[in-house]
Amino acid sequence: VQTIGEAVGRHGAAVSRAAGAASALDDIARRVRTGAAEQAKAAAAVSRRMENVRILAGGIDAATHDQSRGLEEVLSAVGEVNGIAGENAARVAELNHAVEALTRQTGSLVGEVGRFNVGDECPSVETHPQPEAEPQERTWSLVPGQPASAESAG
Repeated sequence: VQTIGEAVGRHGAAVSRAAGAASALDDIARRVRTGAAEQAKAAAAVSRRMENVRILAGGIDAATHDQSRGLEEVLSAVGEVNGIAGENAARVAELNHAVEALTRQTGSLVGEVGRFNVGDECPSVETHPQPEAEPQERTWSLVPGQPASAESAG
C-alpha cells in the first residue's frame, strides 16, 4: 500500500504539468478574448467606412442625375438657338432676294421715266434708259448696330 506522501510525490509531477497546462490555456483564452475585441473594433470601423462610402456614392449618383438634366436642358436650348438662327438666315436670304428685285425694278423704272420728254423743267431725270443693275451680294448683321462680318454673311 502506498502512503499519501508517495502518491503525492509520484503524481506531483503530473499535477505540476496540469497546472502549467491550465495556465497556458488561460493565457490562450485571454489572447482569444483580446483578439475578438480587436476584431469587433475593426469590424465596427469597416462598417462606418462602408456607410461613408454608401453616402458618398449616393451623392455622386444625385450629382450625376443633376448634371445629366442640366446637359439635356443645354442641348435643348442649343437646338432652339440653331433653329432660330436657321429661320433668321432664311429670312435674310428672302430679304436679299427682295432687295435685288427692288433694285432691278428701280433701274427699270428709271429707264422708263427717262424715255419721257419732260423738257427742261426736270433736268435731273436722265433721258436714256438705265442698264439693269447687277445684283450685289449683301451681308446683314444679326446684331443691331453691328456691321456685318464675313462669318455672319454665310
